[in-house]
Amino acid sequence: MIMTPIATRWMERAGFRIPLLTSVLVGLVGVILLFTVKDNSPLVWIGVVLAVTGISNGIQNIGLQNLLYTFISVKESGIASGLLMTSRFIGNILASSIYGVAFATGMNVGNMSTMAIVLLVVAVVLVPGMLYVTVFEKKNYS
Repeated sequence: MIMTPIATRWMERAGFRIPLLTSVLVGLVGVILLFTVKDNSPLVWIGVVLAVTGISNGIQNIGLQNLLYTFISVKESGIASGLLMTSRFIGNILASSIYGVAFATGMNVGNMSTMAIVLLVVAVVLVPGMLYVTVFEKKNYS
Protein backbone atom coordinates (compact mmCIF):
# COMPACT_ATOMS: atom_id res chain seq x y z
CA MET A 1 0.00 0.00 0.00
CA ILE A 2 2.85 2.37 0.79
CA MET A 3 5.21 1.23 -1.96
CA THR A 4 2.77 1.33 -4.87
CA PRO A 5 2.53 5.15 -5.19
CA ILE A 6 6.26 5.49 -4.57
CA ALA A 7 7.04 2.86 -7.19
CA THR A 8 4.65 4.47 -9.66
CA ARG A 9 6.45 7.82 -9.43
CA TRP A 10 9.81 6.09 -9.63
CA MET A 11 8.80 4.26 -12.82
CA GLU A 12 7.43 7.43 -14.36
CA ARG A 13 10.88 9.01 -13.98
CA ALA A 14 13.21 6.04 -14.50
CA GLY A 15 11.26 3.58 -16.64
CA PHE A 16 10.48 0.03 -15.59
CA ARG A 17 13.78 -1.83 -15.76
CA ILE A 18 15.62 -0.47 -12.69
CA PRO A 19 12.58 -0.49 -10.34
CA LEU A 20 11.58 -4.02 -11.38
CA LEU A 21 15.13 -5.36 -11.08
CA THR A 22 15.42 -3.65 -7.70
CA SER A 23 12.16 -5.26 -6.59
CA VAL A 24 13.43 -8.72 -7.51
CA LEU A 25 16.69 -8.15 -5.65
CA VAL A 26 14.83 -6.80 -2.60
CA GLY A 27 12.58 -9.87 -2.77
CA LEU A 28 15.65 -12.09 -2.92
CA VAL A 29 17.01 -10.36 0.21
CA GLY A 30 13.61 -10.88 1.89
CA VAL A 31 13.67 -14.58 1.11
CA ILE A 32 17.22 -14.90 2.41
CA LEU A 33 16.12 -13.10 5.59
CA LEU A 34 13.41 -15.77 6.04
CA PHE A 35 16.21 -18.16 6.94
CA THR A 36 17.01 -15.98 9.98
CA VAL A 37 13.51 -16.36 11.47
CA LYS A 38 13.52 -18.95 14.23
CA ASP A 39 11.14 -20.07 16.98
CA ASN A 40 12.51 -17.44 19.36
CA SER A 41 12.74 -14.58 16.85
CA PRO A 42 11.29 -11.28 18.09
CA LEU A 43 8.02 -10.27 16.52
CA VAL A 44 9.62 -7.01 15.37
CA TRP A 45 12.22 -8.97 13.36
CA ILE A 46 9.50 -11.07 11.72
CA GLY A 47 7.74 -7.82 10.81
CA VAL A 48 10.94 -6.44 9.25
CA VAL A 49 11.40 -9.60 7.16
CA LEU A 50 7.79 -9.48 5.98
CA ALA A 51 8.10 -5.75 5.22
CA VAL A 52 11.12 -6.38 2.99
CA THR A 53 9.20 -8.95 0.96
CA GLY A 54 6.17 -6.63 0.91
CA ILE A 55 8.26 -3.80 -0.55
CA SER A 56 9.27 -6.11 -3.37
CA ASN A 57 5.67 -7.14 -3.96
CA GLY A 58 4.44 -3.54 -3.97
CA ILE A 59 6.90 -2.56 -6.69
CA GLN A 60 6.32 -5.65 -8.81
CA ASN A 61 2.53 -5.56 -8.81
CA ILE A 62 2.23 -2.06 -10.22
CA GLY A 63 5.38 -2.30 -12.32
CA LEU A 64 4.48 -5.44 -14.22
CA GLN A 65 0.94 -4.27 -14.78
CA ASN A 66 2.06 -0.90 -16.16
CA LEU A 67 4.80 -2.52 -18.23
CA LEU A 68 2.19 -4.76 -19.84
CA TYR A 69 0.00 -1.80 -20.77
CA THR A 70 2.88 -0.04 -22.54
CA PHE A 71 2.98 -2.85 -25.10
CA ILE A 72 -0.70 -3.13 -25.98
CA SER A 73 -3.27 -0.93 -27.62
CA VAL A 74 -6.33 0.37 -25.79
CA LYS A 75 -8.39 -2.05 -27.89
CA GLU A 76 -6.44 -5.01 -26.45
CA SER A 77 -6.49 -3.83 -22.83
CA GLY A 78 -9.46 -5.98 -21.79
CA ILE A 79 -7.86 -9.17 -23.08
CA ALA A 80 -4.51 -8.23 -21.54
CA SER A 81 -6.14 -7.46 -18.17
CA GLY A 82 -7.90 -10.81 -18.23
CA LEU A 83 -4.73 -12.70 -19.05
CA LEU A 84 -2.80 -10.82 -16.37
CA MET A 85 -5.42 -11.65 -13.74
CA THR A 86 -5.54 -15.29 -14.91
CA SER A 87 -1.77 -15.49 -14.49
CA ARG A 88 -2.03 -14.01 -11.01
CA PHE A 89 -4.76 -16.45 -10.01
CA ILE A 90 -2.72 -19.41 -11.30
CA GLY A 91 0.25 -18.13 -9.28
CA ASN A 92 -1.93 -17.81 -6.17
CA ILE A 93 -3.26 -21.33 -6.60
CA LEU A 94 0.25 -22.70 -7.10
CA ALA A 95 1.51 -20.79 -4.05
CA SER A 96 -1.35 -22.13 -1.92
CA SER A 97 -0.55 -25.67 -3.03
CA ILE A 98 3.14 -25.23 -2.21
CA TYR A 99 2.25 -23.79 1.21
CA GLY A 100 -0.02 -26.77 1.84
CA VAL A 101 2.75 -29.24 1.01
CA ALA A 102 5.43 -27.34 2.94
CA PHE A 103 3.33 -26.93 6.08
CA ALA A 104 1.40 -30.23 5.93
CA THR A 105 3.14 -31.54 9.04
CA GLY A 106 2.73 -28.31 10.97
CA MET A 107 4.08 -24.81 11.21
CA ASN A 108 7.69 -25.06 12.37
CA VAL A 109 11.13 -23.71 11.49
CA GLY A 110 12.04 -26.78 9.43
CA ASN A 111 8.96 -26.45 7.26
CA MET A 112 9.50 -22.72 6.96
CA SER A 113 13.03 -23.37 5.75
CA THR A 114 11.61 -25.69 3.10
CA MET A 115 9.26 -22.92 2.01
CA ALA A 116 12.12 -20.42 1.99
CA ILE A 117 14.14 -22.72 -0.29
CA VAL A 118 11.24 -22.87 -2.75
CA LEU A 119 10.90 -19.08 -2.61
CA LEU A 120 14.65 -18.70 -3.10
CA VAL A 121 14.49 -20.78 -6.28
CA VAL A 122 11.58 -18.68 -7.55
CA ALA A 123 13.42 -15.45 -6.72
CA VAL A 124 16.56 -16.60 -8.54
CA VAL A 125 14.47 -17.49 -11.60
CA LEU A 126 12.83 -14.05 -11.48
CA VAL A 127 16.12 -12.17 -11.90
CA PRO A 128 16.79 -13.25 -15.51
CA GLY A 129 13.04 -13.21 -16.16
CA MET A 130 12.83 -9.57 -15.14
CA LEU A 131 15.87 -8.75 -17.26
CA TYR A 132 14.14 -10.37 -20.22
CA VAL A 133 10.76 -8.66 -19.87
CA THR A 134 12.31 -5.23 -19.42
CA VAL A 135 14.84 -5.42 -22.25
CA PHE A 136 12.27 -4.39 -24.85
CA GLU A 137 10.80 -1.61 -22.71
CA LYS A 138 9.19 1.11 -24.77
CA LYS A 139 10.62 4.55 -24.10
CA ASN A 140 7.39 6.59 -24.17
CA TYR A 141 5.18 6.19 -21.10
CA SER A 142 2.16 8.22 -22.13
